[in-house]
Amino acid sequence: MQSSPREEHPHDDAGEAADEAAEELRRRLAAESGDVEAMSVLGAMLLRRGDLDGAEPHLRAATAAGDRAAANNLGVLLHQRGYPDEAAGWWRIAAV
Repeated sequence: MQSSPREEHPHDDAGEAADEAAEELRRRLAAESGDVEAMSVLGAMLLRRGDLDGAEPHLRAATAAGDRAAANNLGVLLHQRGYPDEAAGWWRIAAV
């Protein structure tokens, strides 16, 4: 029986978590300095993690600056929160 890659390299998960934390910090610092792409990516990272409260301000800021990917992700967030009509509006903006 072969061992899984995770069993062979138990520290890989810790390394991935550290890499992700470092990436989040880089994006957060860039977003705070006004980098729209960083706002969008950070918002998406937080959304994927399920941190809707953390994601929303970044996605709204990026969307206000014209980032269509952020508009799409804001739609996803709002849909998850139970606002399908508002979500649909952001999806329409993202699709244009």
